[in-house]
Amino acid sequence: MRVNNYSHPIVSTTPKAVKLFIEGTEALATVEKNGIRIDVDYCHKISKKLQKQIDVLEAEIKKTVVWKHWVQVYKDKANIDSGDQLGKILFEKMKMSGVKTDKGKWKVDEEALSEHIGTYPVLHKYIRAKKLKKSVNTYFAGFLRAEHEGIVRPFFNLHTVQTFRSSSSDPNLQNIPIRDPMIGELVRKVFIPRDGNQLCEVDFSGIEIRIAACLHKDPTMLKYIHDPTTDMHRDMAIDCYKLDPEEFRLVDNPEGKKWLKNCRYCAKNKFVFPQFYGDWYEACARNLWKAIRELDLHTGRGIPMLEHLASKGIHNLADFTKHIQAVEKHFWYNRFPVYTEWKEKHWKKYLTKGFFDLPTGFRCIGHMERNAAINYPVQGSAFHCLLKTLIETTKWLKKKGMQTKIICQIHDSLLLDMVPEERKEILAFLHDFMTRRLQKLWPWIIVPLDVEAEIAPIGASWFEKQVVEMVEKETE
Repeated sequence: MRVNNYSHPIVSTTPKAVKLFIEGTEALATVEKNGIRIDVDYCHKISKKLQKQIDVLEAEIKKTVVWKHWVQVYKDKANIDSGDQLGKILFEKMKMSGVKTDKGKWKVDEEALSEHIGTYPVLHKYIRAKKLKKSVNTYFAGFLRAEHEGIVRPFFNLHTVQTFRSSSSDPNLQNIPIRDPMIGELVRKVFIPRDGNQLCEVDFSGIEIRIAACLHKDPTMLKYIHDPTTDMHRDMAIDCYKLDPEEFRLVDNPEGKKWLKNCRYCAKNKFVFPQFYGDWYEACARNLWKAIRELDLHTGRGIPMLEHLASKGIHNLADFTKHIQAVEKHFWYNRFPVYTEWKEKHWKKYLTKGFFDLPTGFRCIGHMERNAAINYPVQGSAFHCLLKTLIETTKWLKKKGMQTKIICQIHDSLLLDMVPEERKEILAFLHDFMTRRLQKLWPWIIVPLDVEAEIAPIGASWFEKQVVEMVEKETE
């Protein structure tokens, strides 16, 4: 089988890969048929509430000097929803510093506008109104358009994503916001279980890092995965923010632990993962520096991060960028040299042969940029672990006559509408398959896989889920 989706690489598959996708398509069809229940009344109520907030924000925006310039330039064609118009007003009419896209248009996303909020606070209201509009028009309106008798049944596809993950549409349930806590809460409250049931989300923890380690076999990475006393994200927080390693061992007060947790979060999401996906030190430095103010970062001993960095000779973004450049170099050439070597060998092999193989049986052929060629084997194989889990769990639920339904698949996780009485047995099966049986089926997985489960109380929404222990299946 060969698949070519225009900009995608061509994919040539072995029989085992064909079987995986055929069975995966059947399992995802079952998920579509099951559907996910939504709170229709809540959707209507929250949409009206948010629209009132939008109206207030836009009224306040229209009292400012920004809107005054806007109307002067565009007169009766002034459109508060036009990003092109906003860009020209801010960066041409008002002479603010800005950045253009590759297509020559002014960037007016949250990151670009946030740079000027200190001078023009109205931009915060504009960002807020834009987020609320997306919630109303994309999420809530989309859910209401798609629902039938309180159930939405999104499509799940296996042929549209370059990284060989699945995609979701009508509505897209794989694009639920998580970075904005307020919007994330509002949207997740839409999804509720069927009467008497509870929502359960089970996901692989750090699956892409673990699958990458199976490919490059870097000994440092393998140690991080196998040794629970080590923590890569903690170590990178220490490097990025020049923290004292002893703080992580000695600080025992809740406030100090919270500050260190925030530092670790930033290192994980603004340095480690971006680096693995091909980002570079300048972007990482900018995001890490921005997070200092956004999250009010402190050291574990309570020293404000900017004050702490100043004591280390870092006084501004330029100093910090130079420091992160050194951190990046050490990260790849000292901490993970074998990983670095694998990336170079993999890239050169692809340039020579024009293709590469995934351990799950897919051969990727055609033009790819360097980052894509390096990331596809990791992201595709990681998703295939979840797809195989979905296939086998769907078969098992049917064989056992379970009433619990798998109702959604989100990248690295499965969402279930769970019958409480079936909870223990289902969690035991999932834990056993995801951490034991999958490795037996695919011996190329040479590292332990970790899974987590979060369950909401009976009748509660997806937002109200809480972490629970996954009971291991007893050996017979």
